[in-house]
Amino acid sequence: MIASFDVAALVARVLNRGDDETMRAALKLRGSPSRGPESWWADRVRLLKRVALAPIRSRFRRAATPLGGHTAVYDVGLDEKYQAHRRDFVQLHFGEDVEFIGADFPHLANGERGPWMRWYCFGVGIGLLAFFDLSRRRYFWLGALLLDVQAVARIAPALTKVYCFRMFDRRPYLIATFLAKHTSARVVPVFQNIPLYRNCRYFHLRLPVVVTSKVNIPEVEYYRSMGMFMATEVIYRSQEFVSAQSEQPPSGAVFDIGLFSSGEWARVGGLYQTTDIDVVRSGLLADNVYAQRALWLAGVLGDYALKNGRTLRIYPHPYERRLHGEYGIEPPYAALAGSEAVSIDWEGRDSRSRMFEPFVAVSLQSSFIWERLDLGLEDSFIHEFGDTELDAFLRESLGDYSGNVFRDAAELVSELDAAFEGAGSISGSRPLL
Repeated sequence: MIASFDVAALVARVLNRGDDETMRAALKLRGSPSRGPESWWADRVRLLKRVALAPIRSRFRRAATPLGGHTAVYDVGLDEKYQAHRRDFVQLHFGEDVEFIGADFPHLANGERGPWMRWYCFGVGIGLLAFFDLSRRRYFWLGALLLDVQAVARIAPALTKVYCFRMFDRRPYLIATFLAKHTSARVVPVFQNIPLYRNCRYFHLRLPVVVTSKVNIPEVEYYRSMGMFMATEVIYRSQEFVSAQSEQPPSGAVFDIGLFSSGEWARVGGLYQTTDIDVVRSGLLADNVYAQRALWLAGVLGDYALKNGRTLRIYPHPYERRLHGEYGIEPPYAALAGSEAVSIDWEGRDSRSRMFEPFVAVSLQSSFIWERLDLGLEDSFIHEFGDTELDAFLRESLGDYSGNVFRDAAELVSELDAAFEGAGSISGSRPLL
């Protein structure tokens, strides 16, 4: 019985003021982060040290600043670039200036101080309880969540509205839950322009939500009708990275076909990034169904380009760009490049600024397809495995966008032929909006 004691589930119940079946389903889809020590003992000790000592150290090392406004943004892992994206999104679509909250942004509320000490004691208690779970679960990630809870609780009386981004991650999901159930702040979850099926189809909070791609509108309504997504209202606001889009005005296409890669060959199970560069270099991670299908897709597009006198540009994921630039690791599809027909874009840190370059965009599972469709670039297509264990979306949930899905080479070639019919030379052929 002791080995089955799930401390993370206890935290979720407390933050939610009770259990909820839909919440449990939502957290299961979002999964537990795998980062942290592999040793059971090291995991428990580091969790306890983190929740017990980090708040005290922070008080001495980092001066807390007064919270200047009442509207805030919560997100995880924000660098200056992402802060600008979040700030610009809220300013453009809602006309509000924001500050950022969480343990990385220590603030003091003006006036009444929230119940910080209660949540500090709760965190220490969780750190101790984790030692009673003898299972292989890892809880180090809980420390970051609990520190964020303390930081938010400290300034809760001063908050009137909080935009919670990155709702595919369980940490923002649980912070949104805490804010909704333990504070008077209005909580606004903002869902990224990604397919919702894989880890966002369950949502238990009865709140209005914001979606950032037109494709997400039929998706959300589908899951609401299934009783899985409990949002009370769906608000559409275009483009999560609206400030990045404003820097690249619509232009004519440069390449016939663009393949947006997600670097499945360098991910654990084809989905999760790793910091183990040696295992990436060994090629062992490429033995998964996503990586194999991605290489197949690159081959189909390469053959089509060569046979039809078209150009194919492959756009690596930022993860692949880092592996290539810092470690010299080439992706498996590199063998296809080297001619005028097929090339790889290695310039820059990401491919967002290349959104308008290809006339037709294709991907195995990149969110860029949702982003392009939102921009009105209808010649954008995503692969369907036809297996609910593998797909990031359900075709039946996409409404009118179900026509942007292909399952095999024949369907893809048919879509390409239709897109290029009468198009002639692509370079500068048409404004894409």
